[in-house]
Amino acid sequence: MSTYDDNLLAARFAALAPEPLAGNWDDVLDRAGARNVGRPLGPFRADQGRRRRLFVVLAAVALVVVATASAFAVRAFVIDKGIVGLPPVGATPSTPENGVLEMDYTVSGRETRSRTWVYADGRLIRLGTPPRRGFLEQRLTREGVKLLRSEILSAGGFGHAQPPPGSTLLENFGPSYPGSPIQVRKGDRLVPLRWVRDLKHLEARLANPGSWLPASAWKQPKIRAYVPSRFAVCAGVVVLRDLDKPAQGRFVQMRPARIVALLPAAAQNALRGRDWTRGFPPPQAPTSSGYYPRYPSCFAVTTNEARSLAKALDAAGPATVRKGGRLRLHYAFDAPGPSRQVQIGFDPLLPHGELALGQFP
Repeated sequence: MSTYDDNLLAARFAALAPEPLAGNWDDVLDRAGARNVGRPLGPFRADQGRRRRLFVVLAAVALVVVATASAFAVRAFVIDKGIVGLPPVGATPSTPENGVLEMDYTVSGRETRSRTWVYADGRLIRLGTPPRRGFLEQRLTREGVKLLRSEILSAGGFGHAQPPPGSTLLENFGPSYPGSPIQVRKGDRLVPLRWVRDLKHLEARLANPGSWLPASAWKQPKIRAYVPSRFAVCAGVVVLRDLDKPAQGRFVQMRPARIVALLPAAAQNALRGRDWTRGFPPPQAPTSSGYYPRYPSCFAVTTNEARSLAKALDAAGPATVRKGGRLRLHYAFDAPGPSRQVQIGFDPLLPHGELALGQFP
């Protein structure tokens, strides 16, 4: 059984029995036909009846235990670990669906590396390192958003003014971030922080805001999984020197219709006729960090639509598809030509409409 099927089964149990219920065993036995009220029983039938009653009771207890355990399994999966791939059926999407991005920052370090998005409605969404995988969510109050913003503003500066001696310049911070790794909203746009007096101190504060923000700054300090309402389904063609190293592939620019034509017939049927630029900024536009997504073609879908499409791709040809990915649901179909693949990824769309990941695998 796949992880998707297992999560689906667990979620169905959770929906059927989200909480343990008090059992009326007389009613259970009557409905199961295990009771024979008003009929005298011989020794053999009495023993058979006892065995039947025991079987029914044990089966009912097992059902309640499995359903309850499955419900807790889904809740633990959703609350503690974040979501990798598509959310299990029954997971409640984060609300509101859309949001205004107030801050966007990246923290480096082997143990603390993370990317965080903070919204005007108080949501703090983070993509971090193990043991918690996937996108996680906490909720700040308006005061908390202001305090976090003040912490960043007081730590560095914007514009082209000469920074103090010993400061760290954040421009061209790394290959994945052509701009600054820290941005704050000013008016109708995000402005990059150009320099920081003490980057190590600021990163420590941003990596663990719960260590210094007051209790009044939190509306929901408990970490939960961020459950997106929409996904971007993105496709591209890559040329691979080594089939076992898809991340090292070279992307080939192709129109969506040509990409779809390289897929097995069942996958073509699932993807044909889509509007590949619907629902979010065009792929040529930079994200809030200045990073240009590598996907040439994407379209937005709801989570339910994503599940249906994933099922169609699962059935498109098990001999040619390779499914997997560290954070996203990801498919790779062998395409005609030397070492070519069509790669299809399901990227969570953040509340401000940005592709959260933007690269394979």
